[in-house]
Amino acid sequence: MKRSVCILSGFALSACSGLSQVGKAPDFSPLEGSYQHHAIYSTPMPRNADPSGLPYDSSLWNAGSESLLGDRRAAQRGDILTVVIEIDDSAQITNSSGRSRSGSQSMGIPQFFGIPQRIDRNLPDGADMASAVDTSSSSTFSGSGDVTRSEQLTLRIAATVVEQLANGVLRIEGQ
Repeated sequence: MKRSVCILSGFALSACSGLSQVGKAPDFSPLEGSYQHHAIYSTPMPRNADPSGLPYDSSLWNAGSESLLGDRRAAQRGDILTVVIEIDDSAQITNSSGRSRSGSQSMGIPQFFGIPQRIDRNLPDGADMASAVDTSSSSTFSGSGDVTRSEQLTLRIAATVVEQLANGVLRIEGQ
């Protein structure tokens, strides 16, 4: 008996080993060696010059991201951007069921060694043992249910541009 209690408690304690991660922050996958790491820390491509031969840096009004009025969107490998994921989910479930049941029973003892006739003499008028017991029952059940669920979730994830495809589409990666 003691041995079985010890074995059962050993199994119960071994099942709790998965709780060691409860309340701790999750482990993140390493960034080193990934496309993101390469895009951020690799040397950028050389800058192009203006068709007039002057570099873009010589003007206050150029369209580059370095300009005061330039476009700040992610455009090249290594740029960081925020991806917004919006989930608007809803569901509706309706269910109904019904059930009906009825039954009846009657029991009588019209001829049982003359006993019912002797008892009938002592009963009030209109009562007899020919239909001694008469029962009936019926039941009806009706039920319905309705579940409506609606969820809205907005997630923001930082991602890095890892490649610009030939058609101008940016390939991004985030963890």
